[in-house]
Amino acid sequence: MAGVEARNGVHRLPRSCSKWGMRLPSVARIRTWVLGRAGRLWSQLAPRRSASEIAGVAVDAVRSRRELIIENAVLRHQVNILRRRGKRPKLHLVDRLKLLIGARLLPSWRRAIAIVQPETVLRWHRAGFRLFWRRRSRPRTGTSARGGNDCSSGGRASAIYTIRATRSLTRRIGS
Repeated sequence: MAGVEARNGVHRLPRSCSKWGMRLPSVARIRTWVLGRAGRLWSQLAPRRSASEIAGVAVDAVRSRRELIIENAVLRHQVNILRRRGKRPKLHLVDRLKLLIGARLLPSWRRAIAIVQPETVLRWHRAGFRLFWRRRSRPRTGTSARGGNDCSSGGRASAIYTIRATRSLTRRIGS
């Protein structure tokens, strides 16, 4: 009977143990096996790369170095903002300016700026534009409300009148 059981494989060790003989596998082999299985499982559970991701990688390969560096700087700045303490970090003026400059220099800024909505960046830009032109067109000291010279003050106006009078005199004398 013992010979029949041996032929049928009842007393044999499983194949995984018979590879190494009677000694048990080392920790390194167990680790390699576990990591391999986990990697295969993860690759099956992870979402497949879509065509748009592959196209994005192809587009990044032909983009200019300048554009990639600027996008990298914008992304790093966003990571630094998100590392601040608190659930929702507050954007300071410098943060907004950096994001606005990045949006101005990057053609693909909508894809690069992720912590605020594109409408928010456009709103900041419009507010800055209004502020610039409001300050640019406000009256300066010593000028009239229309933005021209204030002729009632007399300083420049009297100099202009004297120059005009001397020119008219020289024209009369010369003719």
